[in-house]
Amino acid sequence: MTEEAAGGDRAARVAETVMRALPRWFGLEEPPLAYVEAARRLPTLIAVEGAVDVGFLTVEQRTASATEIVAMGILPDRHRRGIDAGWSSRLRIARPRPA
Repeated sequence: MTEEAAGGDRAARVAETVMRALPRWFGLEEPPLAYVEAARRLPTLIAVEGAVDVGFLTVEQRTASATEIVAMGILPDRHRRGIDAGWSSRLRIARPRPA
């Protein structure tokens, strides 16, 4: 299941926990700290299994038609389970097309 979080402390905690569990991808200290702060201030989706937060996806709306994925990750023991399968559809923002 994916929950939306508008950023904040929970999103930052999930991002930090996941990134620290993925040292091969997030081995340096400075970039992960920047991603934690991004999760705190930007829209973040949180993947939840049972009562456990297992992944995150932080995005930033760059223009009216472009959203950038800032950071994402899933705990290693939850990889290859399709947890992120619905994330792209959750990111689509309905906007009227120009005439």
